[in-house]
Amino acid sequence: MNDIPEGHLCCGSAGTYNILQPDIARRLRERKVRTIERLRPDVIAAGNLGCIMQIATGTDLPAVHTVELIDWATGGPCPPVLREHRQEASNIASNPATHPETVTG
Repeated sequence: MNDIPEGHLCCGSAGTYNILQPDIARRLRERKVRTIERLRPDVIAAGNLGCIMQIATGTDLPAVHTVELIDWATGGPCPPVLREHRQEASNIASNPATHPETVTG
């Protein structure tokens, strides 16, 4: 678990902000996603569904609710988006000729 630098800055999804101010919301999302991706996480967790949806549209990393990770860590099921992401990574690793990019994690 890592704290996100500039964690206090909005991702651009505050209330109806992403609907009423889509250009500003997009720029805020891009800044937030760049900041997060610099940390090279395996997964992004947030406690707000609006933030999860906003951030997920700007990255290929899986984004889940914090409670999903806690549930999984204490014996619950793997969150569906993580299962899908792991399957995609496995498919790429097993067939590098069709997916030349490097998969880390």
